[in-house]
Amino acid sequence: MKNKIVELYDLIMGKEMGILPGNLAFSFFLAIIPILTLIFFITTSFHLPMDIIQNFLNQTFPSGVVDLLEPIFTDTITFNSLVTLTFGLVVATNGCNAIIMASNTIYNVENAPLLKRLIKSFILTICIILLFAFVLMVPLLGRSILSLISTFTDFLAHHEVIVKILYFLIQFPVSLLVIFFFIKLVYTIAPDATIPSKYVNKGALFTTITWLLITSIFSYYINNIAKYDLIYGNLANIVMLLLWFYALAYVFVIGLYLNKTISDAGIEKTNSIKLGEIREKVKKEKYKK
Repeated sequence: MKNKIVELYDLIMGKEMGILPGNLAFSFFLAIIPILTLIFFITTSFHLPMDIIQNFLNQTFPSGVVDLLEPIFTDTITFNSLVTLTFGLVVATNGCNAIIMASNTIYNVENAPLLKRLIKSFILTICIILLFAFVLMVPLLGRSILSLISTFTDFLAHHEVIVKILYFLIQFPVSLLVIFFFIKLVYTIAPDATIPSKYVNKGALFTTITWLLITSIFSYYINNIAKYDLIYGNLANIVMLLLWFYALAYVFVIGLYLNKTISDAGIEKTNSIKLGEIREKVKKEKYKK
């Protein structure tokens, strides 16, 4: 246990932790607007009610950040917005490329050719878009299911509170599982090396839970305690968004290090087992002779 604490301390104090989270946070910041714009196009295709989008923003981001992002979902779609969307997709892909570069740095592997990284970055961008789209779709699917049930039975009318509690209990673990799956997918395919998915489970679980906790704590802190507008004025919303991204990026990098540690230990264990098997095989051959 003591060795683990020392390793964690060395990790946090390492030079990579002073560089990678900041680079990732800035890349996330540049990519978030294009990604949300892409999500807006998806949600309008499914004719999602605006109140679902509004609730998603309110539950996910601090109020100041919501004020910064909300116009994305309320502006009218024009040709200029389509051009911006195309450019934004490139920017979002570059943001995911930063994830690949950070993963390669931590795993000590060489960067793949540019074209291969761009293709992988595009796949990661799609994964992130699907993740946000799922989080938006969950409330709508829940409403549809409840409406379908109500057409066959009057159970909802007589047990509305029970149904809402059951819906919440089901919605949260399903959402948590999907977020975990996408983070695990990113951790698995981001490095330019073959990483068995079994070695990223703990890092993905750590990142998923910590992201949810940080978002809740940060949202409460920004909305009830911090007064960044007194210091930064009109830039307060941007500062809050950058701070939030930095915290998420910091946790993401720690998760990467955790996965690398587990992967190295697993590979070392596998090699020692194989070495033991080879030695046993050599001994048996000697006895036969």
